[in-house]
Amino acid sequence: MAGDWIKMRIDLQDDPSVVAICDTTGLSEFEVIGRLHKLWGWADKHTSNGVTSGVNPKWVDRYVSHSGFSDAMIASGWLAFDDGVLSFPNFEIHNGKSAKSRCDAALRQRMSRNRHAGVTNGGDARTSIPKPFVRAVMVRDGYTCVYCGTESTPERENTKKSLLSIDHIVPHSRGGGRQAIEDLATCCKLCNNEKNDRTPEEWGVLPEFLNDGLRYVNGTIVTENCDSSVTKALPEKRREEKRRSKEKTPLPPLDVPAELQGICQDWLVYKRERREAYKPRGEASFAQQVCDLASSQGVEEVKRRLQHAMASNYQGWNFEGSGSGKASAKPVTFGQQRQQNMAEMLQRIKAQEEAAVSSGVTGFIGEARK
Repeated sequence: MAGDWIKMRIDLQDDPSVVAICDTTGLSEFEVIGRLHKLWGWADKHTSNGVTSGVNPKWVDRYVSHSGFSDAMIASGWLAFDDGVLSFPNFEIHNGKSAKSRCDAALRQRMSRNRHAGVTNGGDARTSIPKPFVRAVMVRDGYTCVYCGTESTPERENTKKSLLSIDHIVPHSRGGGRQAIEDLATCCKLCNNEKNDRTPEEWGVLPEFLNDGLRYVNGTIVTENCDSSVTKALPEKRREEKRRSKEKTPLPPLDVPAELQGICQDWLVYKRERREAYKPRGEASFAQQVCDLASSQGVEEVKRRLQHAMASNYQGWNFEGSGSGKASAKPVTFGQQRQQNMAEMLQRIKAQEEAAVSSGVTGFIGEARK
C-alpha cells in the first residue's frame, strides 16, 4: 500500500538476527535474505502498518517455501503472532507510508543540493530582476500567467495583494538566470512555487497563455519575427513626454467664483507637478475652503495666499491669519522649517513684550516679579 519498493539495509546479511535464523533453519544468508525480501514485500503491499489478520505462521512457512521459517523469525523478534493477529515489529521505522515519505524527501533534498552546488557553494550569486524588466515582462504578457492564465491588473500588482511574479523559464540552477526579457515570463505565485527549479518540459506545463505575436521556443519567449525587440522593453514614452502629456490634460473646472478659477487651476497644476494631486474628494474640499475664505476675507486674500504658497514651495496654502505667512502644513525643506520656527518664536516674544508693556511692566520677564 505504501509504494512499489521496500527499504533493506546493505549490511543485512551481517545482522545477528539473520545469523540466528540461518542457524535455526539451516539456510544460507542469501536464502534467508531472499525469503525476508519476499515476505516484507507482501507485508508492504497488503498492510499499511505491518499488522494483519487472517494469516498464521503456517501460511508464512508455505509462502516462503520453508518449514519453521516463521518460528525462527518469531524467536529473533522479527515476527509476532498473538490472538490471530500477525504483526511485523518496527515495520513503520523502515517501511510504511510515513517512512517512505521521509526517504523520498531526503532523496529529493540530496539531489537538489547536488544541482545547486555551483550556485550555493561558491558559484555565481543570484541577482534580483531589475524593476524595469519586471514591468516590461508583465506588460508584454498582459499581466497574465503564461502557465495557467491567471489575470491581474497593474493597480493590483502595486499592492500587497499582488498575484503575479517573474519566473526564469530555465531555472538558475539549470544554467539559466540570464537577465534578458525573452528568458523571463509572467507567472502567478502558485505556479512559480509548483514549478520550482524545473524547466517547463520537466514540469509538464508549457507557456500557452501568450499574447498575439509571441511564441515559446527552446526556453525563451520571442516575437514571431524574432527581431531584436525581444531583448528590449516595450516602447514607452519618455519622462518629458509624460510630463507634457499630463500638462496638456485639461483639468476639470472647480466650483469656485469665476475670478478665482484661474489661480485655482494654477494651484492644481502646482500640486500635480509635486506629485501631490488631489483626489476628487480633496478637490471638493479645496474648492469649499476657497469659497469660505473668499466670502469671509475677500477674493484678493485667496489669491495672495495661493501665490505666496506656490512661490514659497509650500505644501499647503491656507494660512492661519491674514498676512502672518504661517503655513498650516509643514514646509518641504529643513531650512524652511527652521525659518518658520524662528518666526514663530519671535512672534511669541513680541506678543509677550506687548502684554508686559500694557501692564506697566518693563520687559515681559518683569511680569514674574510683579
